[in-house]
Amino acid sequence: MGLRDQLRRLKRDVRESAVLIRLPDGTTRIFSDQEAYAEMFLCQLDLFCGEVRFSEVLDAVRNATPESRREFEEEYGPITMTATILASAAEGGWAEVFTLLEDGTVERVYHEGSSAEAERLRLEAQQRTQAGPMPSFS
Repeated sequence: MGLRDQLRRLKRDVRESAVLIRLPDGTTRIFSDQEAYAEMFLCQLDLFCGEVRFSEVLDAVRNATPESRREFEEEYGPITMTATILASAAEGGWAEVFTLLEDGTVERVYHEGSSAEAERLRLEAQQRTQAGPMPSFS
């Protein structure tokens, strides 16, 4: 196998096991597939605490070309995500919604237990639970 063939094979192998995020200035950020999944999971986890996790992966995606961002989000999910915490009726039935916004900040919205929005969120969660397995992070 010639040197050019080896180089082509290496490039193909990298593309298959790596996440390539193209930036408007022509540069490319490269992350492993495992790194991308881990960052999405950890960002979602921190969001449940109302916190923002610094993530090189998400920062790169925020600054990516539209095509590169679309490819990333098709594979790993949207980088703007929501986490909802619901209290039981015994705890007051309130709902708290954390949203990771496009600019990387977190928006927190609290709904009193007697509010229509808290009831809607609770009903929505019950329907998802009855429908089957938990949905993927979004």
